[in-house]
Amino acid sequence: MTKNRLANETSPYLRQHADNPVHWYPWGEEAFEAARRLDRPIFLSIGYAACHWCHVMAHESFEDPETAAVMNEHFVNVKVDREERPDVDRYYMKALHLMGLQGGWPLSMFLAPDGRPLWGGTYFPPKPRFGRPSFRQVLEEVARLWREDRDKLLNNAEALTNALKQRATEGRSQRQLPQDFPARAAYALADLYDHDHGGLQGAPKFPQVPLLDLLWRAGRSHERALVLLTLRHICQGGIYDHLDGGFARYSTDSIWLVPHFEKMLYDNALLTDMLVRAWLDTGDELFRQRIEETVSFVFRRLLIPGVGFASSLDADSEGEEGRHYVWSYTDLKKAVSEENRDLFFRTYGVTRSGNWEGRIILNRLNAMSLLEEEQEERLAAERRRLLERRNQRPFPARDDKVLASWNGLMISALVHVASVFDDPDLLNRTQDIMTALIDHLQDDDLGLCQAWNERRLTFPATADGLAAMIRAALALHSATGKSDWLIRALSWQEDLDRYHFVPEENAYAFARRGADPHMADQIFAEDDALPNYHALIIENLAHLAFVTGKAEYRTRALALLERFAHETAQNPLSHAALLSAMHALLNGSRITLFLPDDSRETRQKANTLLSAALSALTECPPILRLSPQKTLPEHHPAESMLSSLTDRKTPALLLCRGETCSIPAETPEQVNDICAMLT
Repeated sequence: MTKNRLANETSPYLRQHADNPVHWYPWGEEAFEAARRLDRPIFLSIGYAACHWCHVMAHESFEDPETAAVMNEHFVNVKVDREERPDVDRYYMKALHLMGLQGGWPLSMFLAPDGRPLWGGTYFPPKPRFGRPSFRQVLEEVARLWREDRDKLLNNAEALTNALKQRATEGRSQRQLPQDFPARAAYALADLYDHDHGGLQGAPKFPQVPLLDLLWRAGRSHERALVLLTLRHICQGGIYDHLDGGFARYSTDSIWLVPHFEKMLYDNALLTDMLVRAWLDTGDELFRQRIEETVSFVFRRLLIPGVGFASSLDADSEGEEGRHYVWSYTDLKKAVSEENRDLFFRTYGVTRSGNWEGRIILNRLNAMSLLEEEQEERLAAERRRLLERRNQRPFPARDDKVLASWNGLMISALVHVASVFDDPDLLNRTQDIMTALIDHLQDDDLGLCQAWNERRLTFPATADGLAAMIRAALALHSATGKSDWLIRALSWQEDLDRYHFVPEENAYAFARRGADPHMADQIFAEDDALPNYHALIIENLAHLAFVTGKAEYRTRALALLERFAHETAQNPLSHAALLSAMHALLNGSRITLFLPDDSRETRQKANTLLSAALSALTECPPILRLSPQKTLPEHHPAESMLSSLTDRKTPALLLCRGETCSIPAETPEQVNDICAMLT
């Protein structure tokens, strides 16, 4: 079979379409030149490898020779992996929203030959249904309009393009948010939460970690209780894989039972980080167990040895969503031992009628706590037996694309797990993975790149990729004290400032400034499934200001908050990560740890102080490790205490909030006292 132009692309998602009879182009100048030369509109299809409805439309339409013939006759057809090109995806998704249409994937857009959006939608069926025209009807109508009423299409494209340019820069302000605004936003957000099952009210339910993060950092005990409620339901629901570990992307219902079965690296990174904080606050064994199981899943199923972490596992296997994960009652009755069957069926919601389309999704939603140790051991033995049996089924496909942004988030989470649970082996392994990521994603000419696959790099990283990797490097610097990680973070921050900062906007462009002539620079601060890149940048700048003493980093962070103050005030819940970053910048804790020498005994004592601080703070704040040979950075809040620190013979910990630092603490009890006083 003749392959199309996607056969040699780096993205596994694009290569999935290499055998289509559609004459696909990858995004690039070749496609636009062909559209101009042939005087045809572009059909742009955007999706990702783990997307169920992307697969459905591919099987129904892109693999169909008759549909492909219509596409090839009237359009230049372009396929984009939204994870590899998030800038392209976001730009045209915005265009779809401006048309008053609901977004989603696959994203199906029709463009003028110069890239301006004409019209679009998401999934189109092969025959009219769901109140939607068939895909072939859509193709033929757009082709007719291009031939017979082109001016109407181009006028619409001009209006949309002007609106996109306006939205890229709107919301500039010269105001400041009140310092208590994050707390007020968290209070308001709590009213929108489901007080029985957690998460926002209704269905579907997404983890939406940026919202959980805001509730946790800026909220009071009531808001934090909602976070714990949500996390317990996520950990016990069907959205969690109780046999192999790891979280699915979201729940299709209102109780976290039925997942959309794809597993994404970023969800598991962000939820692991939240679970670390929950465990620090509660000591709940459920959270510790889910952390360990998720980390094990990520290493077992997503790690590409010597490179980094793969992006996702598909929702489908054998052409059916969830087939790998669900069970029949008969299979479970055969597989679970008779002596433990009643306990297992009662605990995991196993009934003869099933809980999803006659089949069974294992879950523990009937109880939010673990059982007695002896019962849990019996259940664990059955889970191992079931996993062995399940592993004999065909596995969902893995997207082996290694993304800078998602790997950066995962590295940060692993560092926090290693620090909180005092696991030097995990920390060393995480450092090795970060080193491998740099070896594979860093290019001498392009800098940090967006994605790697099969020994090939794509274009330069978007701002979220740089920000996430800076965050990871800073987390490693906090955990190890090694200056190499700080040097790496500073280098990437320089690239971010050089290639992404737009002085006239006082903000950062998502992709490199002017990188793609077919799209305007995009500047935005709202979250999606991930925290917004400006929020990550603000926290990174605050961290850099603390460990380097350079006031300009803090000044830039404050200026970014001011830049987006108006739109944040207008819609705080869409800017939850920015509000969390504001809280971290103005009220966040920072730790200075003094080590008088490098002996094993000193390190052990220092780790004891640090463990006490992390437990009291229920987070992993920036840490500056100070030895007698090092001086405090200029303008450090503890500068006046330097002489008393360097004279000490035992480790000491200082907790700083804003411009205020505590007196040095030398015992865990003193650490608890100063944490209680400053928090």
